[in-house]
Amino acid sequence: MRARTSWVRALVALAVGALALTACGSSASSGSPAGPAGIPIKIGMAVPLTGDTADTAKAQVAVAKAWQDSVNAGGGIGGHPVQILSEDSKASGPVMLGLMKKFVEDEKVSAVVIADTTAEGAVGDYLSQQNVPVIGSSGFDTKLWSKLPNFYSIGTTVPSTLAGQVTVAKALGAKKFGVIVCAEVPACKEAEKVFQPLAAAQGIGYTGLATVASADANYTAACLSQIQQGADFISINVKPAVAVRVMSDCRQQGYTGYFGRNSTGFSQASDEQVPDTKSGLNLNAFPWWANAAPVQNFRDVMKKYAAGTDYRDSGSTSTWTSLELFRKALGSPTGDVTRQTVTDAYSKVKNETLDGLLPMPVTFTAGQPAPKVPCFWLATYTAGADHPTSLASASPGNGVTGDLASACVNPA
Repeated sequence: MRARTSWVRALVALAVGALALTACGSSASSGSPAGPAGIPIKIGMAVPLTGDTADTAKAQVAVAKAWQDSVNAGGGIGGHPVQILSEDSKASGPVMLGLMKKFVEDEKVSAVVIADTTAEGAVGDYLSQQNVPVIGSSGFDTKLWSKLPNFYSIGTTVPSTLAGQVTVAKALGAKKFGVIVCAEVPACKEAEKVFQPLAAAQGIGYTGLATVASADANYTAACLSQIQQGADFISINVKPAVAVRVMSDCRQQGYTGYFGRNSTGFSQASDEQVPDTKSGLNLNAFPWWANAAPVQNFRDVMKKYAAGTDYRDSGSTSTWTSLELFRKALGSPTGDVTRQTVTDAYSKVKNETLDGLLPMPVTFTAGQPAPKVPCFWLATYTAGADHPTSLASASPGNGVTGDLASACVNPA
């Protein structure tokens, strides 16, 4: 039991460490265009709008507002306009809790969207007690997602989000797998308990673990420790701003292999700062470049209602998926849409994939935690290219073909 607890701590710390934020300031916005005349369906959205990932967080809000405007232009949901209320969670647990209380007690929202892996753990008990449906968009806390019945997991959950790193390394023909993690969170150093056995199971050598801190002047030592051991795939589990510096320093030291980028820790815009860098990706939300019709619809809506928004990260596509599932689950509701209305609607979701926007068929059962999601999308990206390139999946988890097909691992 003690060993498993250590594993869980390591997994959560890595997921959070990859997205850790430096926060200050705040932002708030709400409203919807004129359209349907029914009582508004309010959705509260808490994201870290300031800090190291503020750009991608702002994009998530833009995605939500574009979805709102598109839905309202089409008559709303059952004649009800949708209203997205967005606030800055500042990567702070106390701030997040305050926002949730405001959404629930003052705004009377029907559901909430959380996209702050640093602060999400502070609101699990409160939202559960208030029976508030958490419909997305991205989170990794194992005490919440696929644990509490009001947290509806739709993206890759821990530990599969990390196992995907070894999966993509194997797909790219890697021979030696190395890891660079955050130094600020002590549990990050337990990554060897996660990655070493996974690599061994895939027949890939393990070159050890190196730590880096945001305040380090450079990351030469960490890079050289991997290069000297012959690593040809280095999984980077730090926040995006640090990842860019790590990749740059490793390239300067002569590293020519792949960098592993995990879920929402990857931003195409961020990686473009290090030209020609090669990355192996496992994404927990659909690829924004896919040719499939539902992805093209996403791009069309963004072009029409949020032109200029850089949505090239899986945080943005996770937000879109969460809201699209919300719309489909509700269908054409009669009367006011309450939190109980949403909860009842989600309990009827069976084997849903949203035509491939979800990584696997999702089923929710009333009063039960959402199933874990051991599926993701694999891709490679060379910085400077128009977009990543999807890697084929022999047995797509979501049952679709082409560049929207997902891959899966055995759930743990």
